[in-house]
Amino acid sequence: IDTALLAQFFKRFPNFFSAHGIRFDNGAINYQQIIPILIKPDAAVHQDKETHELMEALQLITELSDQESMDSLLTTAKQQNITLNFGSPSDVAIFCWLNHPALFHTQYAKALVQNFKSFSYFVGRGDKPTEFPECDDTTIKALEADLDKWFTDNNRLAGSRVYFFPHGTRVSIVIKYGMPLKREMKVENGDSESILKKKKKHDLLIYNCTFDEISVKTDNKKGQEETYLRAIGDHVFGDPDYFNDKKRFSLEKLKEIDNAAYDFATVTGIEEVKLTELQYEWGGETEIRKSQNLLNSLVRRNAQEFSKKAKLTSAKFRMRFTGNN
Repeated sequence: IDTALLAQFFKRFPNFFSAHGIRFDNGAINYQQIIPILIKPDAAVHQDKETHELMEALQLITELSDQESMDSLLTTAKQQNITLNFGSPSDVAIFCWLNHPALFHTQYAKALVQNFKSFSYFVGRGDKPTEFPECDDTTIKALEADLDKWFTDNNRLAGSRVYFFPHGTRVSIVIKYGMPLKREMKVENGDSESILKKKKKHDLLIYNCTFDEISVKTDNKKGQEETYLRAIGDHVFGDPDYFNDKKRFSLEKLKEIDNAAYDFATVTGIEEVKLTELQYEWGGETEIRKSQNLLNSLVRRNAQEFSKKAKLTSAKFRMRFTGNN
């Protein structure tokens, strides 16, 4: 990591470092001093807001410090006529966090979306274009405390964090929490000992302001989805039952496609969509078709009268988001 960039980053958190007697006046970094206080901050500032913000920023930057994330940041920045400082993936991530926070957080949210394959959808009570309410620190803390009750009751770890990342007409809501403690054996110098590991997990919700609907991807623990919707409805929209109506989807519309040039990518931010798998049910017998692009096959199938007797039960698509290779 570029030392000058890292020093700029650390200077954004002056109270934390001054509490530990560390200054960056000459731009030099003493890693032997810094590493211990990042692992175990002084009790006087351990619960301070700035300490939490520093730890969160370090975690987000770490998650975007790989080659794929760097390529995505550089591509999107170029499309927006933004110049990013070139260097290692970590350098690009820190530079972007410091100078282009909107781009940084948007790409972070997009990276999460690409990691999740399926969502549940719920319609809001507004049922019309709705602006996402402003959420101050008090609202976010109350939301996290509400979620922590469910996490502790279900053998998860308290201390959840909720992030809001606006991008266009959508807001990505990332919920991070700790999974149940996992005990593992460690062997060092011939001696063995038991250690506890805390695995981090994050779930994703995406609110669509245009359609007043929210998509949810959770850990699939019973009651988790409902808890998220109730808590967000209560603390953000002022109504715990705001997202009480689950949206149902039908694949029957796919049977109406009769044009091999049909374009599935009609949503802003999605550059390309390809149909890669179809599953039909024939009275107890399942037929599965897979390909890099099944659109031509679908059109031919739809033109055949006998295919109308089959029930289309599953379809998979591969998407390419704008700005991603």
